Parts: sequence; C-alpha cells; structure tokens
Amino acid sequence: MKQDAKQVIDMFEGQVSINKRLSWCGLSASSFYYKAGEGKPGRKPSTVTLKTDGTVVGNDCVVDEIKSILGIEFLCYGYIPITDELFDRGYLINHKKVYRLMCKFQFNCIPPFQLKNISLDKDKSLINSYC
Repeated sequence: MKQDAKQVIDMFEGQVSINKRLSWCGLSASSFYYKAGEGKPGRKPSTVTLKTDGTVVGNDCVVDEIKSILGIEFLCYGYIPITDELFDRGYLINHKKVYRLMCKFQFNCIPPFQLKNISLDKDKSLINSYC
C-alpha cells in the first residue's frame, strides 16, 4: 500500500466510511485488509509411510532402506529406480516423496552418461562420494 494512500485513510478516520476512503485512494477492500500468510504454502510433508502389509513406518526407516539400497556395490540409482525398489521391498511410497527424502539427506548419484565427462585422474573422490 502506498504511503500517500495510508495517510489519506488515516487522516479521515472516524469522519468518512472506510469504503469511501478506499475509493478515494483507488484501493480495493481486499488489498487494504490483506495479510500475508506465514510459512511455506501448501500441505506439510508427511512423516510416515505405509507398507503393503498395513503397517506404518517413519521416514527414518525409509531413509535407512534407501541407504541399504544405495550401499550395494556398483549401484548408482536415481529416485525413480529407488522408488521401484522400495515398492518391491514392501513400501507404498510416491516417487515425489522419495525425491524429497533423497534431496534432504543428499543421496545424489551422477548418471552414468555424466561420469564419462569427469576425469578419473583429477578427482576420484568425487565419483566415490556419489556412487
């Protein structure tokens, strides 16, 4: 809201109705009364996951399962194959949730087509940290 409009609205308070003062300033009532919400918009992320046998497990169990999948030697999965593997292991989980958890806990893998662009002599630790 502009400073001039605020002065006009405050100057004639109690003398003229708020609708009349807003029309003088060229403001709508919704703009005048608007208050921004707090926090991030949207639904809060879930903290539990359902398994195919009907049990409910926390995200920490899912993260441990992702660690065990990625701990297999010579395996460098992205979030979609991880989602499929979790489903095979009995988790009913969406690929978006797997992506969010992998980003949160930094389980990043370099796709094989990007590995050929990295010089092995320069930075072997980079490749080992991703796969």
